[in-house]
Amino acid sequence: MANQVDAPNAPAPDVDAGNPESLSFNPGTGNARLELSLAALGFPQFERDNTAERIQLARLGDSGAGALGVRGDRPVSMNSPELTRFARANEFEVSRAPNGQLELSVKANGERQVLTQFDPTMRGLESAQEQIKKMTEGKITEIKERFGVDIARAGDKTPPQQIVRPDGQVRFGRPLESRDPTYRELLGIEAGLNVSEPGQRPGDGRPAVKFFFPARDRFISGGEAAGTYLPDHKGRPVIVWEPNVLKGIPTTEADALERREGNEHQGIQGLTTHETAHNSEINIHNIFGEDTVNEMMGWSKRMVKGPDGQMHPEWSVKGKNGETMTPPADTLATATPKWTVRDASGKVIGKIDPKEVAERALMRPATSYLESPSEMLAEGLTMYRLGGEQRESFMKSSPHFYKLIQDFDQAEMNRLTGEGKNMRSFDGRMVPRTPENLEALRVREDEARKRLGIK
Repeated sequence: MANQVDAPNAPAPDVDAGNPESLSFNPGTGNARLELSLAALGFPQFERDNTAERIQLARLGDSGAGALGVRGDRPVSMNSPELTRFARANEFEVSRAPNGQLELSVKANGERQVLTQFDPTMRGLESAQEQIKKMTEGKITEIKERFGVDIARAGDKTPPQQIVRPDGQVRFGRPLESRDPTYRELLGIEAGLNVSEPGQRPGDGRPAVKFFFPARDRFISGGEAAGTYLPDHKGRPVIVWEPNVLKGIPTTEADALERREGNEHQGIQGLTTHETAHNSEINIHNIFGEDTVNEMMGWSKRMVKGPDGQMHPEWSVKGKNGETMTPPADTLATATPKWTVRDASGKVIGKIDPKEVAERALMRPATSYLESPSEMLAEGLTMYRLGGEQRESFMKSSPHFYKLIQDFDQAEMNRLTGEGKNMRSFDGRMVPRTPENLEALRVREDEARKRLGIK
């Protein structure tokens, strides 16, 4: 079963052709938001297939005449088409350095990072492109070795495409061709894995997660998703990103300019943390049992007859007044699904939206994205692991769920890295469980509670 995350809502970067000294493709300048579906976005990068140019220019190794035009000493200005296409494809910011050279940079981890400087000529641009290629290859190797994950490359095939029928049922189509990730995407994924460790490592002997970047076609065809976690594809879990979904959003959470309710995490880092949390979910289920975990989070189960005539479990959120709230079965095909409310006797008494479910839930969730126990758990782990303001927001909105997620997270670390060896710092990193680190966590949590006015 696919698990989806909130989809980013950010305008595509525009070229400022009128300013010869500044050409910005920095995704952090967009008013990036998270919504429940791509259907509600209405931005060009999600309404048409504009991937072909990006694939051609971003693919590693495209530094020949076919990608850059005539080589040589021909001058390259800030607005040269070759530079503009290359920067747009890779989401680089272009600026002129004090020494007269051009430089490429990205915004990540809350600061602008200069990647390379080059002479303002075609030969200089080719050299910069080759350097970016080497940096990208190095980052891929670093991520794979450090976190034990795998990253699909151009031409690799994704799992079979998932096609959502009008009734919400999913059938499987063809595998899709992958593209290479960009350097900026890798920085966001690395930041997500930094705070997810060891969640990307299955606790049942399977290999760690593999990331896929479909080149053109949607993976969830007919449904709305930003990323999809599949627990088993050829013996390993995988995460598949929808085409263009990582384009135009902040690289990390520190790069986001603003936050609002329903917009708690909105960068590549947050999306990666959420999808990786679905892998942690399986590890946690293996420790406590799936039904037990769901019930601990305030869900109740009843058996209902499905379209196939067989009995299936139906999970509902327990309300503060004895009511239960049940999500629709076709959330993949519905942008704004309504939940069914039943009173304590089981009688249907109305329909409400997910935001109201979060308000009425006996155990308040970390965010209003809780279409299933799976998503409630993944969002809780995400807000907890991102640290900083996300963790503080979680502490304030749902202190009881915060403590439960803390226990789940620690249990996973104990199982995968050894009993009592590691812990989660307030900033989200896994660190050794020492008296010093425990005291630092206590101080940070106490300071946050005092600042937030909670006990």
